[in-house]
Amino acid sequence: MKKMTLIITIVSVVLVGLIALALGCRSSIAHSGHHNKAYVLEKVTRELDLDEEQQARLDGLLTRLRDAHAEGQEFRNTLHADFLTAIKEEQLDRVELDRLYAAPKQRVDSFYDVFAAELVEFHGMLTPEQRGKLMEKIESHAECRRSFRERGCPWNN
Repeated sequence: MKKMTLIITIVSVVLVGLIALALGCRSSIAHSGHHNKAYVLEKVTRELDLDEEQQARLDGLLTRLRDAHAEGQEFRNTLHADFLTAIKEEQLDRVELDRLYAAPKQRVDSFYDVFAAELVEFHGMLTPEQRGKLMEKIESHAECRRSFRERGCPWNN
């Protein structure tokens, strides 16, 4: 009887641990705040030591980029629905398929115009020291990503 109780306890603890791990991973990845405007504003302000004017300009820049991203979400949803509608048809129309294929390219081009203008504005408002710090952060991030790609996903090893 004691052996059976011990086995049930161990299995229960392992199951609860696995569930907690799964919920913790989901929480930390999906809700980490990296896409939260306030988080980004605070982190960039702290890392680059921005003054109040730079913070205000960055806040406006982030708002414009967030709005452009939201428009992109709507665009993808509409494109997906249009694609499903085309697939459901009795006859698949090549012209419609070509239109659906070209639409994301046009969207990327229009988003690039917004992004490039915002990047030029952001770069122009930084001091040389802040640009140096930004470059260090970008290089560090790139190295981290490169290292992760070389090692592979830890879950697949």
